[in-house]
Amino acid sequence: SIGIDELLIEADLIPNHDLSEVELSDDNNDKNTLTVLRKRLFLDKENINKYLGYTHQQSLTDKITKLGNRTAYYDVVKVVEKQIANNERVFFVVAIFEINGLKELNDEYGYEMGDKIILEAANIVSEAFTRERSFRIGGGIFACIYQKLEPAALENRLKDFDEILDDKNRSGE
Repeated sequence: SIGIDELLIEADLIPNHDLSEVELSDDNNDKNTLTVLRKRLFLDKENINKYLGYTHQQSLTDKITKLGNRTAYYDVVKVVEKQIANNERVFFVVAIFEINGLKELNDEYGYEMGDKIILEAANIVSEAFTRERSFRIGGGIFACIYQKLEPAALENRLKDFDEILDDKNRSGE
C-alpha cells in the first residue's frame, strides 16, 4: 500500500500535479488515498490562491488609512502613462493634499497622535474623492487620480472637500 508521503513525493514529480499517471495497485486503500490527495491538492491550491490575493491586496493598501498606498497609486499612473505612450487621448486629474506640520505634531505629541491625524485626513479626502481613487503616497501626503472627470465634477469634489474640512475645523474634531 502506498502511504500519503509517498503519494506527495510522486505528486511533486508530476508536472501540474496530474495524478492520473500515478500507478496504483488494486487495493482500495490506494484509490481512497489518491482521492484524499487530489482533494487536498485542490484545497491547497485554492487556499494558496486566496492567500496570494489577500497578500497582493495588502501590498497595495496603506496600513493606517486602508487607502491605496504609493504602489497602488503608481500602478494607476502607469496605466495613464501607457495610454499617453500609445498616443491615446487621455484626460485625467490628479489632486494632491498634504498635512502641514505633521512632523512637528509627531515630534511634540508622538506618532500615535500623528497616525490619528493621518487617519482623519484620509477620511476627509476619501469622503470627498471616494476611497477607490484616493491614495496615501507618503507621510501626510494624499493623492486622488481620476480619468475622464468633467471640470464641473472636479469643482464639486473640491467644494465637498472644503466643506468637510471646514465642518471638521468648526466642530474641533
